[in-house]
Amino acid sequence: MKLTPPVRLNEKGVEECSITPIRCSGEQVQEVLQVFPCRLQSFPLKYLGAPLSISRLSRDSEQALLDYVAARIPGWKGDLLTLAGGTVLAQTTLSAIPVYVSITCALSPWAISEIDRRRRAFVWAGSDKVSGGRCRVAWPVVCSPREVAGLGLPDLRFLGFALRLRWEWLRRSDVHAPWALLPCRTEKCVEAMFNASVIVQVGDGELALFWTDSWLPDGPLARLAPRLFDRVSVRNRRRTVRAAMDGER
Repeated sequence: MKLTPPVRLNEKGVEECSITPIRCSGEQVQEVLQVFPCRLQSFPLKYLGAPLSISRLSRDSEQALLDYVAARIPGWKGDLLTLAGGTVLAQTTLSAIPVYVSITCALSPWAISEIDRRRRAFVWAGSDKVSGGRCRVAWPVVCSPREVAGLGLPDLRFLGFALRLRWEWLRRSDVHAPWALLPCRTEKCVEAMFNASVIVQVGDGELALFWTDSWLPDGPLARLAPRLFDRVSVRNRRRTVRAAMDGER
């Protein structure tokens, strides 16, 4: 007799558990369903409100985020706010809405441009539209820190890099996490930020990467010998310090 876990239902009588196959064959899906008789859900999907995908987000997923940002503006009396008040609202609300999605997914330049257009209109005009003549300074200046004469609104592109940088840190610092050994393709900008801001203590060398980590006083070998690094295969670029010292191929 084969025991199967009970199916849990919520208050509306809908199954709480679901199975989402990712690049699985029909036979593999059927084998899983025999052990876990749950609802089958397709991929891509939303998990805890965040859209998940193995590639870039679709335009429809990003449009839903843009609609949510735009829906917050009409309810405010933006034309009655001062510049300082509008900036605070744009920073605490309009700039905060994309954060949750940006933790897991990289927003496209189009989505960032559309969100910036709405943030810019609310800051300068208190509405969802603004003409170029009412914008007092360039938007990159607005997104600069106040210490350098900006208004302190976050640059959504760099904010996304910083948010996803934490995943690279967790993957390298918590090797026992269930997802740490899964194949992961890190964005080039995120990887560059990680390598520029983290200094690695070698220890036994099992976690430090020989070519790209800053385990030497003068920085990573990839930066010290760029032409030599260009001749290293993609596979060997992930070689650890211990493997390199032991002569492993």
